[in-house]
Amino acid sequence: MQGLTQIISSLDLFIASLLFGLAYIKTQSLALPIGLHIGWNWFQGNILGFNVSGHQANGLLSPVFNDTPLWLTGGEFGPEASIFSVLVGVVALTLLYCYKGNHQTEAKLNTPDTQEAKAHVAQSN
Repeated sequence: MQGLTQIISSLDLFIASLLFGLAYIKTQSLALPIGLHIGWNWFQGNILGFNVSGHQANGLLSPVFNDTPLWLTGGEFGPEASIFSVLVGVVALTLLYCYKGNHQTEAKLNTPDTQEAKAHVAQSN
């Protein structure tokens, strides 16, 4: 992998890290980021038959790229090195950012114990 494909894959992996971090912040749980990661890799490898982060996968489908540009397919690295994946990541990040969150999570962050801990940290600084 080199050139434009390497730049696109780096950008996509950066967007994915923001997405997973925001998923944790919004839910205060690792379940959503882990589920997103496993679901994405499983679907693109086991169903669509794409390579997953450079690892060959045998899926239900077998993609044929012919002379399609690498920036569109991701080449040997898989869709994570394609502009398509960058667009999907930006849309997912935007949707998650706009998500208001679970009221229970917001309530948990505003409990008296949490507020007291925040006040203690503020006083010690």
